[in-house]
Amino acid sequence: MRVQDALRYLAQGLEELKITDSDGSIAELLTKYIRELQLFNSAFNLVKVDSEKELVINHILDSLAPWKIFADRFDAAKNTDAVYRFADAGSGAGFPGIPLACLFLSKNPAVQFTLIERMQKRAAFLENVCAVLNLTNVSVLQCPIEQSPEHEYDIVAFRAFRPLDKQMISGLSDRVKSGAVLAAYKGKLQKITEEMEGIRNFIDSYTPHPVQVPFLKAERHLVLIQVK
Repeated sequence: MRVQDALRYLAQGLEELKITDSDGSIAELLTKYIRELQLFNSAFNLVKVDSEKELVINHILDSLAPWKIFADRFDAAKNTDAVYRFADAGSGAGFPGIPLACLFLSKNPAVQFTLIERMQKRAAFLENVCAVLNLTNVSVLQCPIEQSPEHEYDIVAFRAFRPLDKQMISGLSDRVKSGAVLAAYKGKLQKITEEMEGIRNFIDSYTPHPVQVPFLKAERHLVLIQVK
């Protein structure tokens, strides 16, 4: 598939997600991001995809699909005059942090994104992307998640983790402020229920929110986890 064909999926996907982009600035940023991924993917082993279409649907649109859930939480903090801190734990190639940062750069500049990535090469890629896209709302932190600042973030999101366990929940919970949440990108509800059963004694509560990713038939949820 040609890149231009994939970009048409991107444009239609933004429309289906009801993301207003009247001046085309969001699509422009995401297109630049796609170019950077194409340029460095093979050398840095960033993301496994067979086509640009798969990259757009399975990664960029999937990252953006729950944007309204995040926006509601961001908007609730608008009147506090405080910076809202969003961490992408184990960011890798930048999913979901960079697509969300592209979206909220103009929509809500009070939101600051931190991409936490332990691998030096991938962290360098993320730094480069932020410079090329001029994402002034993003910082990159190269370290293991458990070495990142404690009680720093309002949301810690993660997308490519293995199934949650006690150790992972403990490490992630230490990163968020009191009353904040973890946001897990997950698939089928049945598997979510089974996974959460194994950690129910280590969290306060969880809420799975179904999300629809344009052009993707797979079942997807954003799970908001209230930590103890």
